[in-house]
Amino acid sequence: MNKIIKTIKYLVLLTSFVFISCATLQNDIYISTEDNAYIYSSIEYYETGFIKIDCAYQLEQNNALNDTKTLLSEITEYLSGAKMAEPVLKARLTALKGLLHEMNGDKAESQTCYRAAKALQATDRYVLLLGVRLEKDDSARLEACHDILKIDSQNPVILLETAKILLRKGEYKNAVAKIDEALIKFNQENLEIYTEVYNPLKEYAWNLYSVTNSNSTKISHKNLTQPLTVSSMVELSFQNSTLFDNYKSSANQKTEKLISILKNERYFSAPVDHHDENASSEELLGSDFISRRLCARFLWNTFVKKQGDSSLYTKYSTRYQLSGRSRSPIADISVSNVDFDAILGVVENEIMELPDGKNFYPNKSVTMLDFLKWIKKIEE
Repeated sequence: MNKIIKTIKYLVLLTSFVFISCATLQNDIYISTEDNAYIYSSIEYYETGFIKIDCAYQLEQNNALNDTKTLLSEITEYLSGAKMAEPVLKARLTALKGLLHEMNGDKAESQTCYRAAKALQATDRYVLLLGVRLEKDDSARLEACHDILKIDSQNPVILLETAKILLRKGEYKNAVAKIDEALIKFNQENLEIYTEVYNPLKEYAWNLYSVTNSNSTKISHKNLTQPLTVSSMVELSFQNSTLFDNYKSSANQKTEKLISILKNERYFSAPVDHHDENASSEELLGSDFISRRLCARFLWNTFVKKQGDSSLYTKYSTRYQLSGRSRSPIADISVSNVDFDAILGVVENEIMELPDGKNFYPNKSVTMLDFLKWIKKIEE
């Protein structure tokens, strides 16, 4: 019964507007004065600011919170001073204000904004979005999105919100499809800024779909945007691949124990040190965050152990020494680098990539998702 009532609510809300609904806010009103044109450009500015924060919030919630407060303050100040005759303009800004309050965890203020915005223009796409986000949980939010899309199937904001919910629920393939659908519709409205802003979210969803499924990832998808550490690298290796099954003695081994096991097996040692009984792995183990170079080292050791051929450890440096060559094929990695073999190995075997086609960027940080994507390539 509740589902029927909710569906009727959205039907009433949307059918009153379905024949005059238009692609963009600018088409929702007739701008006849310079003042109105200025107001519209201001609102467009705030909307762009919001979507940038929203994408960052979806990927890494905590890092976006300071920006939400700044934009919220700007919108509040603008609303108090601007003279807007058109309700749809004020509704859009009030809805954006409510969405920012919701991100900050202020449900009461968000509800107040929703009631005010809904009274002004109930069918504005961001008013609808705010209503969706104020639902009690993701299941209810997804149902609300479906109800809206039954009537307004071309609403890209709600399509995009559906994708965000599916991503949180671990339905990565469907999330990618919905993001694509939403961005196509935004582009048809000449709102290419949405593609520019939300491409990182699309790439993130695609990478998750590529490397895992909803049943195999052991940690929250939002955590995967965090920098890779030794602990998270080892945990991801054991939890999300079969490459380390030989080292598992129980289901509840502590991370410190697993690190010790892999240290003894020289997973953290540079390839040139692999045959040295006193091989040092302190550089990697002492790092707060894992760089691309150190990640390549771990991945190459893992790849070689899977192949079962220890001659591969120093395959490339040996070849260069025998040939007398001294120039590295990778612009920012010298032949004398202790991880030359590892870096050349992971690139040649298409485990890791050269981001610009010629440089490896050895000191650049790595996320957990980056690592998960690469370790899965070794397992294939």
